[in-house]
Amino acid sequence: LSLARVLRADRATAALPIVVVSAFATPDDEERAYAEGADAFMAKPIDTRHVVTLVETLAALSAAGLRAAALPVE
Repeated sequence: LSLARVLRADRATAALPIVVVSAFATPDDEERAYAEGADAFMAKPIDTRHVVTLVETLAALSAAGLRAAALPVE
């Protein structure tokens, strides 16, 4: 999560989509990830189909000049 903070603080990387993938999957962990600047949170084990969909969604938002606001990932 400290990397997310660093990326968001730098103008050159602030708009990059950030996905946190973690074995820690409590609601508090997810909330903390979003508070640190994550666009999406995925708990391990992850379903690769969801990863593809998430990346496509984040890429489309980024191409439109938008940033995700805490995308839910199942």
